[in-house]
Amino acid sequence: MAWLFLAIAVIANIASNFSFKLAMSGFPADIEAQALIRFAFNPYLWLGALCCALLLGSYLMALREIELMVSYAFVISLSLIGLTLLSPWLLGTQLSLRSMIGVALVISGILTLALAPQASNQHTAHEPSTQSVAAAGGSG
Repeated sequence: MAWLFLAIAVIANIASNFSFKLAMSGFPADIEAQALIRFAFNPYLWLGALCCALLLGSYLMALREIELMVSYAFVISLSLIGLTLLSPWLLGTQLSLRSMIGVALVISGILTLALAPQASNQHTAHEPSTQSVAAAGGSG
């Protein structure tokens, strides 16, 4: 269930960023009280805020079962990938070769992090790792 919450957090993060970008396209050039009040009722601004609340709630639920390093890396990295790949369709930006290479590198980093906890959890609480024995002054 934690991974479902993490997926919701990623989607909410992507949606909030696109919503805020669209909201800021309507930000008034003249910063007067009346214009700012009108901007405060921008539906994209409120949609972004709701997505942020969903992001926070789902991320906190995911943290109950998923390590911080893994959950944070997944949310930020997958959100970056989603923003990069969806921007051409939603914002009309161009997807460059460099962006695609960056996405591939981010994916490889996520996979590396996802596999790292499995390797580090091979030591049980009764069997100290070589690093902890060396740090205590013993021999490994």
